[in-house]
Amino acid sequence: MMSKYHSHFLTAWTTSKECKHVLEPPAFAPIYAPGRCSIRFHPLHTMPAIVIYGLLLVPGRTRLLGLGLLIYISLDALDCWLM
Repeated sequence: MMSKYHSHFLTAWTTSKECKHVLEPPAFAPIYAPGRCSIRFHPLHTMPAIVIYGLLLVPGRTRLLGLGLLIYISLDALDCWLM
């Protein structure tokens, strides 16, 4: 059984994926680009990556990690849909 601190760490780690925008060169992917959908734009937002995030739901040890990553991708997809 996971402690609540372990769960908090996993949740924080999955949302820290957003920091990748700071590490990319501005000419390739600015931090904010209005009208750009991030799904299929970044390597971590491609369909193979999303399938891997879904597969993380199967084993019990990685279930929270997969859930956090899928929630993150779902929110990005919702943002694309509302554009």
